[in-house]
Amino acid sequence: MIKPITPTENLLFSTIRLETSQGFGTGFYFLFELDNKEVPVFITNKHVINTSNANEKVTFSLHFAENGQPSKEVITVTYESEWIFHDKYDLAFTFANPLFEHIKRKFGKDVFVIPLTEDLIWDNERLKNLSAVEDVLMYGYPMTV
Repeated sequence: MIKPITPTENLLFSTIRLETSQGFGTGFYFLFELDNKEVPVFITNKHVINTSNANEKVTFSLHFAENGQPSKEVITVTYESEWIFHDKYDLAFTFANPLFEHIKRKFGKDVFVIPLTEDLIWDNERLKNLSAVEDVLMYGYPMTV
């Protein structure tokens, strides 16, 4: 059992492998705070989702929770989610709780995820301090040939 401690280990449980009729890609578990309420969502590129239909059967790959930690068991569950597409950018999201509730009903177990949050997004002041060359770390499930 992995006990995520470092930011890079936490990212292992913030990214979700998504498989759709379009292929597969990466989803990110993100927790927004709106009006003092937490709103958990999965965010991805809308090209990963079937952009002609907001309801898409998606296979999510997730870890079960075991004593507050991720279990070694990875679950893949197909679930029809309602996706909301950004009208201008290649972004889409779906609410996470309906999937979590479906998994709890079907398997009697909770999902282990670590949310990304808005405080991780750099503001313009911090972005100005970037140098011309920076290290980049990529997490996710890029399409392979």
